[in-house]
Amino acid sequence: LGPASISKDIKPVHNPHSWNNNATNIFLDSPVNVGYSYSSNAVTSADAAAKDILFFKQFHEYAKLNFHLSGESYGGHYLPTIANKILNHLERSFNLTLVMVGNGYADVKTQYQYFNLWQVVKEKSQVFWDPDICEAMKAAMP
Repeated sequence: LGPASISKDIKPVHNPHSWNNNATNIFLDSPVNVGYSYSSNAVTSADAAAKDILFFKQFHEYAKLNFHLSGESYGGHYLPTIANKILNHLERSFNLTLVMVGNGYADVKTQYQYFNLWQVVKEKSQVFWDPDICEAMKAAMP
């Protein structure tokens, strides 16, 4: 993803396949203090989060490029909401063209009913839980 990789002798080396060669990446971690982010103040409202988008007013050259949102896990919940806010904003100053969600946590009622089955799948001949517990969980499914 980034401009550097680690070589076999544990030294940083240039990554010729970096996404940075073809795109500008902005990482926004949520909640604050996970991933690459750190802060003493947490964003607690859509208005406060909107200040991050002012980036495009300061750096006009990026506003005309395609803008993609991507995330995983709980991003399946908040990315569609953010995209909707962006697309419905009358004074949008950039071009949102794509939303990508991997392994998204989007619909609790639907996803939870399959969560137990996911946990009992064998991987490399190992069962995560005791087989009797797995069978009881499967039998209890609606």
